[in-house]
Amino acid sequence: MAVTPDESLGAEQREAVEFLLRLGRALNQSGYPADSLKELLGAVSLRLGLPHVEVYNTATGLQLAFGPLSRQRTYLMAVAPGNLDLSKMTGLDRVALRVMEGRLTVAEGIERVERIEAAASPYGPIPTALAYALASGAFAQLFGGGLREITLAVVIGGLTGLLALVAARSHRAEDLLGPVAAFLSAFIAAAVAARAMQISSSIVTLAGLVILLPGLTLTIALEELSTRHLVTGVSRLSAALITFLGIVFGVAMGSQIAQISFGPAHSAAPIPLPPWASLAAVGVSVLAITVILRAQPRDIGWVAVGVAIAYGASSLGALALGPLGAFLGALALGLASNLFSILRNRPALLMQAPGLFILVPGSIGYLGLAALLQSNTLSGVQAAFQMFLIGAALVYGLLFANLISPDRTLRRIVERVARHKPQKPMNAPAHEPGAAEGD
Repeated sequence: MAVTPDESLGAEQREAVEFLLRLGRALNQSGYPADSLKELLGAVSLRLGLPHVEVYNTATGLQLAFGPLSRQRTYLMAVAPGNLDLSKMTGLDRVALRVMEGRLTVAEGIERVERIEAAASPYGPIPTALAYALASGAFAQLFGGGLREITLAVVIGGLTGLLALVAARSHRAEDLLGPVAAFLSAFIAAAVAARAMQISSSIVTLAGLVILLPGLTLTIALEELSTRHLVTGVSRLSAALITFLGIVFGVAMGSQIAQISFGPAHSAAPIPLPPWASLAAVGVSVLAITVILRAQPRDIGWVAVGVAIAYGASSLGALALGPLGAFLGALALGLASNLFSILRNRPALLMQAPGLFILVPGSIGYLGLAALLQSNTLSGVQAAFQMFLIGAALVYGLLFANLISPDRTLRRIVERVARHKPQKPMNAPAHEPGAAEGD
């Protein structure tokens, strides 16, 4: 993306503006939170000697305005919505910090941003499909499934992963991924329950689709609405609801066709597994989440810490507060991820997103819409209310954590800019000899 030259700006200022635009667009596409994006771009702008910047971002657009109100220069970019990509997000965050510290020139920063945007996933298609399969098997156990349900969920999850890889090559196919995967999941589960063995087809269907459920998107939308990022929050909330509807439609169609083809499913209560199976499922989910959210392999330890804190705290909270135990899980996760962000000078979302993946109420939202589709109005309304209640518990847990201990973005970056250390000339080689991009 080339920036139209503005003769009223010097060459170095034009280069700095282009860096901010490229950085903002790439961060937005990688899932960087709206409030943190504004703080980071504002800090970088001040550090590079640009006029005060106003940032207005949505899920599909980014607008930056420089200078006083009466003489603002405004830049507008359309942004293609992207999935959360922890690898790109942390890489871009590192580039921004190094430019602010003078360890990279602005030109080098632009080159690094382009390289990160063009980079492929750190995991190939086979590990990605395997991660979908492992996640489905792990959640089948966490949903109360037995060995039969887990086995079939692994198969369906692997198929869902393959569909996701194929759909990623086309925007039109990606829009249909949810309904098509839901159709296959429900069809296979109902067919097996009708002709092969007695299983809990509802658990298998839900576990096979768990990666596609937009619970994390729903939680982020509620958080943005709570922090008054209304446009972004409403757009994410609408996207989550549309995704839910598409998945429920696919499940209904798959179940109906399976019943016509093979007869009614013979569902049975799953055979329970010993208590240690839940801990094993959480451990397996760590590996799967690392791949699905595209975290770097070296960050798997932090992913594991985030998942363990979220699961442990919410499980203890559920003993006293029931579904509202998610509040304690989110509070503990928020405090831990903010502390990680301060000590390691990295985005809190690196620990926070995997932990929220375990806590988000996507499965409850799916069950609520499915109940409404089957004319079980009372059950559907109750499930939908519980979904939003758990979502609110997660959001306010994170907000209280940010109040108690603000993360690195709100503290250290702004303080560094306030001190305004002298920066090396923008076009001088400022990076440290031998410094690797991944340091």
